[in-house]
Amino acid sequence: MTDWQKLDEPLTGGCQCGAVRYKVGVQPINVHLCHCRMCQKAVGGPFAVICPVLKTDFVVTRGEIGWFHSSAVARRGFCRDCGTPLIFD
Repeated sequence: MTDWQKLDEPLTGGCQCGAVRYKVGVQPINVHLCHCRMCQKAVGGPFAVICPVLKTDFVVTRGEIGWFHSSAVARRGFCRDCGTPLIFD
Protein backbone atom coordinates (compact mmCIF):
# COMPACT_ATOMS: atom_id res chain seq x y z
CA MET A 1 0.00 0.00 0.00
CA THR A 2 1.33 3.40 -0.94
CA ASP A 3 1.10 6.32 1.45
CA TRP A 4 -0.98 9.15 0.06
CA GLN A 5 0.96 12.41 0.12
CA LYS A 6 -1.13 15.38 1.29
CA LEU A 7 -0.70 18.51 -0.81
CA ASP A 8 -0.03 21.98 0.58
CA GLU A 9 -2.44 23.37 -2.00
CA PRO A 10 -5.18 21.24 -3.58
CA LEU A 11 -5.22 20.31 -7.25
CA THR A 12 -8.31 21.71 -8.96
CA GLY A 13 -10.15 20.88 -12.15
CA GLY A 14 -13.51 20.73 -13.80
CA CYS A 15 -15.51 20.40 -16.95
CA GLN A 16 -15.21 22.43 -20.15
CA CYS A 17 -18.19 24.70 -19.46
CA GLY A 18 -17.34 25.35 -15.80
CA ALA A 19 -20.59 23.97 -14.38
CA VAL A 20 -18.68 21.32 -12.39
CA ARG A 21 -15.49 22.07 -10.44
CA TYR A 22 -13.56 19.89 -8.01
CA LYS A 23 -10.49 19.82 -5.81
CA VAL A 24 -8.21 17.01 -4.67
CA GLY A 25 -6.17 17.15 -1.45
CA VAL A 26 -3.68 14.34 -2.18
CA GLN A 27 -1.11 13.64 -4.86
CA PRO A 28 -2.50 11.07 -7.36
CA ILE A 29 -0.59 7.78 -7.41
CA ASN A 30 -0.19 5.18 -10.14
CA VAL A 31 -1.18 7.68 -12.87
CA HIS A 32 -1.54 5.74 -16.10
CA LEU A 33 -3.20 5.49 -19.49
CA CYS A 34 -5.96 2.97 -20.10
CA HIS A 35 -6.71 1.89 -23.65
CA CYS A 36 -9.49 -0.63 -22.95
CA ARG A 37 -12.53 -0.34 -25.19
CA MET A 38 -14.74 1.00 -22.37
CA CYS A 39 -12.30 3.87 -21.65
CA GLN A 40 -11.96 4.63 -25.37
CA LYS A 41 -15.73 4.97 -25.65
CA ALA A 42 -16.00 7.06 -22.47
CA VAL A 43 -13.53 9.72 -23.65
CA GLY A 44 -14.01 9.44 -27.42
CA GLY A 45 -10.32 8.82 -28.02
CA PRO A 46 -7.60 6.15 -28.07
CA PHE A 47 -7.01 6.20 -24.28
CA ALA A 48 -8.09 7.72 -20.96
CA VAL A 49 -5.74 9.20 -18.37
CA ILE A 50 -6.38 7.61 -14.96
CA CYS A 51 -5.24 9.58 -11.86
CA PRO A 52 -6.32 7.58 -8.79
CA VAL A 53 -7.03 9.50 -5.56
CA LEU A 54 -8.90 8.65 -2.39
CA LYS A 55 -12.64 9.32 -2.55
CA THR A 56 -12.43 11.13 0.77
CA ASP A 57 -9.96 13.61 -0.75
CA PHE A 58 -12.04 14.34 -3.85
CA VAL A 59 -14.50 17.21 -3.30
CA VAL A 60 -16.94 18.71 -5.80
CA THR A 61 -16.84 22.47 -5.23
CA ARG A 62 -19.40 23.55 -7.84
CA GLY A 63 -22.29 21.80 -9.53
CA GLU A 64 -23.15 18.13 -9.49
CA ILE A 65 -21.65 15.18 -11.31
CA GLY A 66 -23.94 13.11 -13.53
CA TRP A 67 -23.44 9.33 -13.65
CA PHE A 68 -23.44 6.73 -16.41
CA HIS A 69 -23.23 3.06 -15.40
CA SER A 70 -20.82 1.82 -18.07
CA SER A 71 -20.77 -1.76 -16.77
CA ALA A 72 -22.06 -3.91 -13.92
CA VAL A 73 -19.05 -2.92 -11.78
CA ALA A 74 -18.26 0.64 -12.89
CA ARG A 75 -19.82 4.04 -13.33
CA ARG A 76 -18.45 7.17 -14.95
CA GLY A 77 -19.05 10.72 -13.82
CA PHE A 78 -19.58 13.53 -16.32
CA CYS A 79 -20.93 17.07 -16.59
CA ARG A 80 -24.63 17.01 -17.45
CA ASP A 81 -24.36 20.38 -19.20
CA CYS A 82 -21.40 19.91 -21.59
CA GLY A 83 -20.75 16.14 -21.41
CA THR A 84 -17.11 16.37 -20.27
CA PRO A 85 -15.97 13.02 -18.79
CA LEU A 86 -14.73 13.70 -15.24
CA ILE A 87 -14.33 10.65 -13.02
CA PHE A 88 -14.51 6.87 -12.88
CA ASP A 89 -15.84 4.94 -9.90
